[in-house]
Amino acid sequence: MLFFGRVLLALLLWTGLSVAAPAQASVEPGTPPLDAGQAWYPRVIRLQHADTTHNGRVLATTNTGAGGTIHESTDDGRTFRRISEIPTGPAAGEFSCCSALFEFPRRLGSSPAGTLIWAASINTLGGGEDQPNPTARIVAWTSADHGYTWAPIGGPIVTGSTGHGLWEPEFSEAAGQLVMHFSDKTQQPRYGQTLARVRSADGGLTWSAKVNTVAGEADAADSPGMPVVRRLPNGGYVMVYEYCELRPVTNGHGCRVYLRTSSDGWNWGDPANPGTIIRTADGKHLAHAPTVAWAPGGGPGGRLMVIAKLVRTGGDRGAATVLPESGRTILVNTAGGVGAWYEIDAPVKVGVDLDPPNANLYLPCQNYSPPLLPSADGTRVLEIATDVADGTCKAYVATGSSLGTGDATGVSASAVYRAINLASRRCLDADAGAVTNGTRIQQWTCGGALAQEWRPTRRATGVFSFVNPKSGKCLDVPNGNISVDPGDKAHLWTCNGTGAQDWLPVAAGRSVYVIKPRNNQALCLDVADGSTADGAEARVNPCTNAGSQLWHLDARPVAGRDPGLQR
Repeated sequence: MLFFGRVLLALLLWTGLSVAAPAQASVEPGTPPLDAGQAWYPRVIRLQHADTTHNGRVLATTNTGAGGTIHESTDDGRTFRRISEIPTGPAAGEFSCCSALFEFPRRLGSSPAGTLIWAASINTLGGGEDQPNPTARIVAWTSADHGYTWAPIGGPIVTGSTGHGLWEPEFSEAAGQLVMHFSDKTQQPRYGQTLARVRSADGGLTWSAKVNTVAGEADAADSPGMPVVRRLPNGGYVMVYEYCELRPVTNGHGCRVYLRTSSDGWNWGDPANPGTIIRTADGKHLAHAPTVAWAPGGGPGGRLMVIAKLVRTGGDRGAATVLPESGRTILVNTAGGVGAWYEIDAPVKVGVDLDPPNANLYLPCQNYSPPLLPSADGTRVLEIATDVADGTCKAYVATGSSLGTGDATGVSASAVYRAINLASRRCLDADAGAVTNGTRIQQWTCGGALAQEWRPTRRATGVFSFVNPKSGKCLDVPNGNISVDPGDKAHLWTCNGTGAQDWLPVAAGRSVYVIKPRNNQALCLDVADGSTADGAEARVNPCTNAGSQLWHLDARPVAGRDPGLQR
């Protein structure tokens, strides 16, 4: 979470603070709002375990500070209508926040598959930071009629009387038990905040003692938070979360987005391990308020999609730089979260303002924890993102492609590139910097060597040869002018204008491509056996969109190049 965001959100909602804000949101014109009213912290699901009438319907929820709203779409997210409200009943001086919506995938206790559970955290105004928070709690309601009516489950799932509250519930199912993940600030001063979990064997009526999932340092300033969990088709689970520190960060977590996995949905590894930073091949990472979704297609095991409030670079040492891609970018991975991620366009485009005129309103609203919902076939993705309009926070809905342009868009014959493999984060390389015909093409740790640079030469629409500037020779498949077969190795050869040197870069995302030989477009440039080691050979293999077949074309500076940069 953005720690201060909670406090500011609470103050705004419960004190009636008057703010001057632009009448129009910064979202791309024409993006429809989910609802006319105020809306914070949206969540969205597609019903899959109900009856034949309701399966496929999309349900969305938002927060109002005093409860939640439920919205239904019968046209796969193109339009929504409000079908119910859930009054959480916070007392004077409290507010309701950060809800979760989950559909039971199977019978849990006495509740059948298709039962819905909705939960929210209730905390004291300012209780997330410097005010007492003695009645913090996470409360839940269930629905047996697909979201039209709701009933409380009984008492709170978890409570806290010390520290600074309980936040951001998230549900999953594991081994027939209902699991709730949440952010826990009640273990202070030992931990500033942890990610914790509890589970229920009876569908949510009773709950286990809490267990920490992420508790990296016994430090009151550490603050991992905002867990979002998805079950994968292979039976495993993935979690994303932010990891903040309430102090200046020079070599720490810096609210970057991390990922961890579980084989069973309950055991998540060593809580002291912060997890894996989600990062692109060119060093971009996400920060603050992430969500995750899984989509079929686009890779052998489908794709993970992660979005967050900000896109940044740097931050390992010194200040991170917020990039203009913030508010308009989803990161994608086809290898279960292993290796580098790549960018695609987010359907909702939000202009994120880091120094807004009214921080109390803007910071906890603009692009704050936007959920994603891929289409059933994975070719498109729905997003709900929030932005400020008419003096309040509103939710906006849009759907866009999840597959990139599918052509050579972005490849320039006037540029020079490094081709970085997403699985290994290594570069396409001429072995030992050799310049002779037949030089083996491999992957090698990226550096400044000319052996790793490639200049596209346009041969036809969407077709290029790739020339190594050091040797002046082309990326070639032996005898590829006659036939190109699975397993054929790539090498350097004198440029000759034959089909053996013609390649089709096909965009899977921004600056990321599969690269196909023109004479056999069922094959893709790959790394032998999917290896991540230096020296692994480049080959052509049947296209799968695995990470070893995805290449980030990293444009290199041309002017002032040092010709001595070579191995």
